[in-house]
Amino acid sequence: MIHKYIEKMYLNGQDVDARRAIRSELIYENTSEDSEAEYEPTEEEIQAAEAEYYAARRVCRYGSPASQVEYITEHGLDAWQQRVEEIKSLFPKPE
Repeated sequence: MIHKYIEKMYLNGQDVDARRAIRSELIYENTSEDSEAEYEPTEEEIQAAEAEYYAARRVCRYGSPASQVEYITEHGLDAWQQRVEEIKSLFPKPE
């Protein structure tokens, strides 16, 4: 479900626009052509989708466990911890 344009919105700090895009995507995924009424996602569904985006964005930035071990080996544990904090500040947990 993760699309590059939504990820780019988050990266650019456009969280409100990204939330709208998530809502639109949920509507699109859950509305059939035969349906006369448009699907309206619940707040819980939107929050679940945001949590999915949040987790995927962080995982993508952290890299694989092997690449993290390599980073620690090359730059040291303190540098890795600083990098982790930077990633966490870029992608704070949704409330």
